[in-house]
Amino acid sequence: MVLNFSDTTRGGGNAREFSCRIGEGEVKILSESEIEHRYSYCEILAAIGWLVGKFGFEAFPLANNVAKLPKGEERNGLGKSLYLVKKDTKFAQGSSYLGVVLERIGAFEYVEGGPISWRIHPEIRDISDVIEKLNTPKILEIG
Repeated sequence: MVLNFSDTTRGGGNAREFSCRIGEGEVKILSESEIEHRYSYCEILAAIGWLVGKFGFEAFPLANNVAKLPKGEERNGLGKSLYLVKKDTKFAQGSSYLGVVLERIGAFEYVEGGPISWRIHPEIRDISDVIEKLNTPKILEIG
């Protein structure tokens, strides 16, 4: 199953529009400035596994500062988990889009207040639930 949709990142006045394609083993994101970000399901699952190991089902921040990531100074969060999967700042920078994508398919839940943060959605029991959401994506309305 392949799903295409458009959305906007979190971040209020700094929010950016993007389009997304989920299917055939990857999430492909095209930013409004036409920068492409690609994440295989394996890369996504590795990043989520790392997040669960660090945070369990508690909130984690976006944490994708391009200057801090290569120096090892960025705090733990989604961007850092992607950087640890693939030592590429552009790959990690796409976390602002990927977080919303994972929120829209029901793998993440947005946490209000403070810096941009999510938690693993309460309906996710284990990594097989994330695989199911990627393989049969349905877009959820988010606030």
